Amino acid sequence: MESLIIQVGGRQGRVRELVQSQAESVSIGRGFDNQIVLADPYVAPGQGCFLCDEGCWFFENHDDTNRVLLNNEILQSERVSLKSGDRLVLGRTEIQIFSPDHEIPPTRKLLMSGWLHDDSIGVLAALLALAGCNLLDFSVDYLLEATREFEWKSYVINLLWLNLILLVWSGIWAITGKLARQQYHFGQQLFISTVWLALLILASPVLTYLDFASNGATLSTIIMVLVLFVMVAGLAKFNLYFATSGRYAGVIGMVISVVIVGGLSMVNFLSQEDFDPHAQVSSELYPGFILFGEGESVESYFGEIDTMLKTADQE
Repeated sequence: MESLIIQVGGRQGRVRELVQSQAESVSIGRGFDNQIVLADPYVAPGQGCFLCDEGCWFFENHDDTNRVLLNNEILQSERVSLKSGDRLVLGRTEIQIFSPDHEIPPTRKLLMSGWLHDDSIGVLAALLALAGCNLLDFSVDYLLEATREFEWKSYVINLLWLNLILLVWSGIWAITGKLARQQYHFGQQLFISTVWLALLILASPVLTYLDFASNGATLSTIIMVLVLFVMVAGLAKFNLYFATSGRYAGVIGMVISVVIVGGLSMVNFLSQEDFDPHAQVSSELYPGFILFGEGESVESYFGEIDTMLKTADQE
């Protein structure tokens, strides 16, 4: 190959610098007199150069302070031949060598490309979606609490914490996108996170049904963990895709979900008392939201029975 294309930087989601040269030699190092300057403190000022000899390219290493890797193997000689696709590691910098006729993979489909570049999904739209999600959460919780007294103070505090967690979560992914791709997409991150939270809120009544049908908390707890795992994995996948457009976003999302859901489950398990004298059964005779506020709590039901028995004894 008479021409040489040098790609500096190889991490997914990063902008990679490409240098194309038809000269007989290309110097590389940390010194400003090189044709390729690397801002890497582990690279020598005159680390080496690429040489062309009779249509073949070679790399000459001029400094042995740090080892140079070629295709993950330590360079054994001062001068080595190169072929298209070879990878060099100088210090902490990865470099890949290509020829002009190197095979290029087909263009990848940009998932949700409209959302990535849609300016209408800004912070205001995301905040409106968050407000709608709060209203949905209130509606579902109020109906679920129809057979008990609604605790406003506790509910408002929990809702504020939930909103704060959602904003921080979206902010972290936005910062990740800014560092990785120079695009933060905070509005899209918050919007998609809010949609995921709304789906989780809508799934909560199903868990209450299971709690009631099984007359215990074990089944609903197991299903809750599975639902949380799937939801967090899916959310992390889309957050990661918005931030980096990573090829392995799904796998990384599953790992993040295992860490978060597994950690929360472990903390919850360790915080439980060794012995609980209370039976782990449903706290309602039937799901309260079925009758929209006309249900009856367990305490009230047994209180009426106790009153009836006392009246019968007196008679």
